[in-house]
Amino acid sequence: MAQSHETGHPIVTDNNLLTNVLGAPLSPDWTVEGLAEQVLSAIAARHSEDGEEFVLDAAAVTDRQVRRLLRPFLACLATKSADEAGTPASLYGGQFTFKRPGREGPVWIRGNFENRPWSVHVTLRRYNSPPPEMVPGEEISEADERAKLVDDPQPELSALPTRTRR
Repeated sequence: MAQSHETGHPIVTDNNLLTNVLGAPLSPDWTVEGLAEQVLSAIAARHSEDGEEFVLDAAAVTDRQVRRLLRPFLACLATKSADEAGTPASLYGGQFTFKRPGREGPVWIRGNFENRPWSVHVTLRRYNSPPPEMVPGEEISEADERAKLVDDPQPELSALPTRTRR
């Protein structure tokens, strides 16, 4: 997959709106769902280029509140996207897409994420028109591959010798 600097899309790094929203003081009645919707609304409301990226990697985050909220936040985004699409949720990695109202019409937000104790990161991209769908042969991220292994932990065993009883 091409890196942002190769595609010409700007990147907003970990010091961005994601850390600003997740790191802001929480109201007494806050919820993870409310924070997720806040982030999606803030991205949709931005006046930005098509394909602008918002990247957040837990390894680069120093704010304790952001680090504490990041994994539940990603699981919430995965669940929200699955509910909106009518598909099963993959809480540990994969892709999600949201459609939200923007300043000048609908906005699509597509994300790739990994949500495991040893690797927590997300990349969100904002589009002014429906994002390109994955096409056969398109590179699949490492997080997507690992998520498949979690969803189907039993590899194909037909090629392995079977043990017989004596």
